[in-house]
Amino acid sequence: MIETQFWLTSLTVYCSQQQRARILAVSGNINGAVGALVGSAGAGKFVGGGDLGKTLLEKVMEAFSVAYKEIADCAREDLGRNPSRLR
Repeated sequence: MIETQFWLTSLTVYCSQQQRARILAVSGNINGAVGALVGSAGAGKFVGGGDLGKTLLEKVMEAFSVAYKEIADCAREDLGRNPSRLR
């Protein structure tokens, strides 16, 4: 989890301007999810979904899955805009 937080924080610095808001939102949700899991004050930022039947761990795992998909979409969009980055 900590490694994910580190890489998301790095991405907010090195990503394109067009993707920064999306990545910041994902990063904030992951930080909140980790906070919710460990019981810290930052848990208030966690958007864990409205399914009351899910456990906290299931919601956190879902947040990580959503984050992965969102970051992959951001990367695809950036690479689509600038194909020279593929080399």
